[in-house]
Amino acid sequence: MDFSLAANDPSFAPAADGTACAANRPEQLVAQFAALAEAHCRDHWRLTDYANALRVSTGHLRALCVRVTGAPPVRLIHECLMREAKRRLIGSSLPIGAIALDLGFEDAAYFSRLFHAKSGMSPQRYRLSFRQNASWS
Repeated sequence: MDFSLAANDPSFAPAADGTACAANRPEQLVAQFAALAEAHCRDHWRLTDYANALRVSTGHLRALCVRVTGAPPVRLIHECLMREAKRRLIGSSLPIGAIALDLGFEDAAYFSRLFHAKSGMSPQRYRLSFRQNASWS
């Protein structure tokens, strides 16, 4: 599931009388988590920070994410971080290690492995391929 869509899905909205429907509670919490993750993934929030902000336990947040989306909450956080990494790789000339540190990765090699696993190419190759494609335009 694309978590960014869940935050904007009107089916997650409260009932017309302003009360939340108990049947939609898991979906609403996951949508709130998605919105928080978009807002704070670059702030180095841990899963416990998100759970505290939502006033649920980390175990409950994990269970709800898996039940509603089929994926653990860390996947959403990684998706957000990868979108930001791609923006920075394309929009800046910062070294990849500096981008990794800015995004909260203490180990640039781990960042590179995660980026490769999520995007199918290394950060350096992603940056070069984008620049090559842009020069052809």
